[in-house]
Amino acid sequence: MPTYQMCLILKSVLSRTELHQALRRSCETILQRQGLIRSLENMGHKPLPNRIKKHGEIHVKGRYFLINYESSPSIQADIQEYLQRDLDVLTPSIILQKEGTSHSPEFVPCIFGELPNPEHEKRIWRSKILRHLKLSRKNKDDTNVPNPS
Repeated sequence: MPTYQMCLILKSVLSRTELHQALRRSCETILQRQGLIRSLENMGHKPLPNRIKKHGEIHVKGRYFLINYESSPSIQADIQEYLQRDLDVLTPSIILQKEGTSHSPEFVPCIFGELPNPEHEKRIWRSKILRHLKLSRKNKDDTNVPNPS
């Protein structure tokens, strides 16, 4: 069975018990269709990237959850359809995970600008050194010249 990752965004106005019930319904949907839940991660209460109008209400914040599970590819449309009809779920997004990928994003330092090019860096270093040597030779020559007076 392939591994899937579901990003589930729930309403932000849910009380703790309503939130628990909504998550329970979502997980039971997977389990009833012979799925196997591997992990459930709470990603927090965050503003939505865009306003979402769902079931006659406009939402600007949501509660994000990641659910990693294994199931048959044939039931993904079923799960998606059921969660779309759930009144507490804003958006269920299901993604097929590739082998060897982790369930949560790894934070890697971002490199801005150009990619490092060793040949270019060598040329710049060489030109700086040569300029420095020329200046130092010129200064030596200026100090060694006898004063005509």
